Amino acid sequence: MKSTELYWLCSELFESRETGLIAALLLSLSSFHLVYAQEARPYSLWALLVMVSSALLMVAMRRTDVPSWSAYCVALILTLYTQLLSVFVALAHLLFCLITERFHLSRNVRSFLVCLGIAFVTLVPWIVAGVSCGGFENSSDHFTALKVSPARFSSSWSNNLCWLYLCHRDCSYSGLVVALEIGALLSLLLPVAKKTRIFLFALISCSVLPLLIPDLVCGGQRSTVARYLTPALVGLSAAVASLFSRGLSARHKAVRYTTVACLLFLLIGQGQSCWLYIQKSFQFFFLAYWQ
Repeated sequence: MKSTELYWLCSELFESRETGLIAALLLSLSSFHLVYAQEARPYSLWALLVMVSSALLMVAMRRTDVPSWSAYCVALILTLYTQLLSVFVALAHLLFCLITERFHLSRNVRSFLVCLGIAFVTLVPWIVAGVSCGGFENSSDHFTALKVSPARFSSSWSNNLCWLYLCHRDCSYSGLVVALEIGALLSLLLPVAKKTRIFLFALISCSVLPLLIPDLVCGGQRSTVARYLTPALVGLSAAVASLFSRGLSARHKAVRYTTVACLLFLLIGQGQSCWLYIQKSFQFFFLAYWQ
């Protein structure tokens, strides 16, 4: 289901079915999404709702009608209720809307602010429940606040970026995968639709910087927990798919052949990672329940 929603989001962003198909294909074999799809935690649902709310925002800003904005408002509420870190997704959407409309109080901006206000009002019971149960108490002894060495910090980041496509524990090509993802982000600086560039950079930066800056200033490892960066990984997936789509449609045959080889190499690596994870899951099941 997430593959379908990512296809929809990429189709809205890049106005290209090819980009959407590549993104859906890569996501269907993603180790990160495979792992959290089998856990009783909301991160897989969170990824899905981030895609749905982002795609609905694109549709609402294009159509500017009440039904589209109402659908986006419902999706945003569900996203916020799924994971409180979705406030950074809402911030990314706000920045995208303001920059796209050149900070004018246009109809789209007013409609977005109404949806945002409704969403946060509906979030009040959740916040009250969290405060009354002590869910928002400062926990300096939590593992994410523990200081780590720069080497371990950078290694965790590299493994998490690799984990989007390959198994982070058995990844021997993390450097190549990280280089691919950096190249995908840099490719957004080339001629591309302005709304696409603004949205992806806003989504990734608003999801990463609120966690990364405290780690760099005060120490900690909040930003090294891959599941907290789920919205950023969604944006990164779209950027990588766009890079492959550009390569496949290039004029020079050498570029097209190289792109095909890289895509096949990545897909084979993803398939191998998924198979290794499935094997380990079955081994754990038999050891836990049959011995």
